[in-house]
Amino acid sequence: MSRTFIQLAQALVSELGEGSLTSVESQTGNMANLVTWVADADVYIQGLWADWSYLWVLKNDLGDQLIAGADTLPPIPNMQTPQEKGFVLHPGTVQSYAPTWMPWRDFQARFARQDKRAQPRPTNWTVLPDGQIQLSAKVSVDTPWSLEYYRQPARLVANTDKSPIGDAYDRSIICRAAMTFGVREDAPEILSGYSAEFADYLSTMEGFYLPGNRGTRRSANNALPEPDYLGKSGFDGLSARSTGAGYA
Repeated sequence: MSRTFIQLAQALVSELGEGSLTSVESQTGNMANLVTWVADADVYIQGLWADWSYLWVLKNDLGDQLIAGADTLPPIPNMQTPQEKGFVLHPGTVQSYAPTWMPWRDFQARFARQDKRAQPRPTNWTVLPDGQIQLSAKVSVDTPWSLEYYRQPARLVANTDKSPIGDAYDRSIICRAAMTFGVREDAPEILSGYSAEFADYLSTMEGFYLPGNRGTRRSANNALPEPDYLGKSGFDGLSARSTGAGYA
């Protein structure tokens, strides 16, 4: 895990030569701004991608059950997006299985007008616009379940709060906060320096923390072009003939 909120804020204050800081709470004036910018930077980075690996959660408390005759689960409070192959039903003596994911509109078109009868193995599942999980059929027995999903970004509030961004990359939070300081203070030299450092950190993070970027920022990469730090594919502008492949 990364440094605590107070440690990140102290590092920013120290680098910018803005004095000293003993707490992130009850600050006023410029210190309050610096603290806020650290929290803003952390949430901003977490929100850039919905499937950062450090936001992954496995909810597998099998005490949670779909009661016989039910086809819907209430929203999971901190779920941002589910793993499409991550919902598993564990119906006791019957072998556990994963219903097939369907986008809500496709699910609605196929199942909304059907009479839902109880089945031992509903075939499909979706997430409704209000966050509820719905199955294509009612379960015929009480059925425990598990789910993989990516949680929503959480904002740093207290001194001891920690970002899910790991130790190796939590400096990206400081860089992003310092960029805000550079804009606010009309200091282009600060903005450009921290922008370049932030871009490199973000590119590296995307290579290690995003499932679709596993081939980037590695030496054994078959000479494939890297995406830029905003996530734009390195293949943009290259002909299919010259590459003949895409990222896994």
